[in-house]
Formats: sequence, C-alpha cells, structure tokens
Amino acid sequence: MVKGVIFDLDGTILDSIDALWRSFKAGVTAFGLEPAAKEQLMGSMNQGHSLAEILREIYPELRTESASGTISGIMAEIKKDYLAQRMDKVAFSGGAKKLLDLLKARGLRTGIVTSRSSSPERLWHELESRQISHLIDAVVTAAEANRKPAPDAVIVCLKRLELLPEDCIFVGDSQADIRAGKSAGVRTAAVATGVSAKRELEAESPDFVFDNLHGFIDELDFILNGY
Repeated sequence: MVKGVIFDLDGTILDSIDALWRSFKAGVTAFGLEPAAKEQLMGSMNQGHSLAEILREIYPELRTESASGTISGIMAEIKKDYLAQRMDKVAFSGGAKKLLDLLKARGLRTGIVTSRSSSPERLWHELESRQISHLIDAVVTAAEANRKPAPDAVIVCLKRLELLPEDCIFVGDSQADIRAGKSAGVRTAAVATGVSAKRELEAESPDFVFDNLHGFIDELDFILNGY
C-alpha cells in the first residue's frame, strides 16, 4: 500500500513552463543573445540539465571559461524575472490542489523534489505564499542533492518522509523524473503536463502514464491500494 507521494514541481504541481520560457528569453535577451526555440529549452529540461548546462548547450559562445561570469549574470536575470512574475502568472496544474487535499485527507505523507537550485527555505516560502505548505511534509531542491535523473534527491526526500521506497510513488512530467524515481526504487507516475510528450514518457516505462493529474485522481484508489 502506498503511504506517500513525492511530486516534481515545475510542469507537475505548477503550470510553470511558459513562465520559465518567458524568463529564459528575458535573461538571454538582456545579454544580447537570441532566444532559442521553446522546444529546445524543453528538450534540455526533459533530460534534467541544469540552467548553466542548458545555456552552454544552446549558445556555443558560452562554453569557454571566460564566459562563466556571463552565464552567472544570465542565470541571475532569469531567476529575477521568474520571481517577479510567478505568483500572478503561474497557476497550479489542473487537479494539483485537489490531489494534494485528497492525499492529506487520507493521511498520506507528501514531498516535493525539484531541480531548482534555490534554497529549501525559499521553496517553503513559495509554498506558503501559494497556501499549500500545510499539504507538504518535505522538500528537496538541487541545492541539497544531485539533480534528477540522479536518484539522490528522491532518496533524501524518502528519508525526510520516513518512508521506504516500496511505500512511495514519484510523480513527474519529464523523462529525468521517471529515471530518478526508478533508480531510487519507487513506483513512478508520469503526467504529460510539462516538458515531455506522452510518447517520451511512455518510453521510460513508468508504472502509470496520465495526460494530467486528473487522470491520477481518477485512479487514486487503485494506485494507493496496490495493483
């Protein structure tokens, strides 16, 4: 029986991909670079690449040691733009709040594992601002553990939730999420609400694949009680 559910954040709990794209464009444009295609950014995020890695992948001129200052400046601009817009332009993914409420009502423990490099304190502040902090029991960011697809952050979250891998399911929108969950030994559920197409998620052979979190809710009893 499932005792806990761990979620990815961006593209899973939050419908934030468009906002992230707007901030990415603002950051690179501020440094005189042409914005890349949105699909290119999503493809890199799908693999779990860091923001610095994404910038180097897309812009060859940033691959030199001397470009490290420029990369830091772009990243700071991207983060500043996202922080300025996220509360009024980033909504919950469809069904996210309802699902969190249902899990809490059933006494399950819940966690968030994000590839954001922000501090856990900053993330808790955002959850409080969105009025869902009381529905979350643990958070782990990329500032604390290796980012997905490495399993490290999921394993840390399991420890904080005091759960065994077999007691938990990890829900995410990217191939990196599913790989991280499987490597950590938890069951996995993929939702095609973010950076990855449904066919890409299916290729990772998760335990469940849904178009969105409403599909997870529809199968909640089956998921939680074993299958």
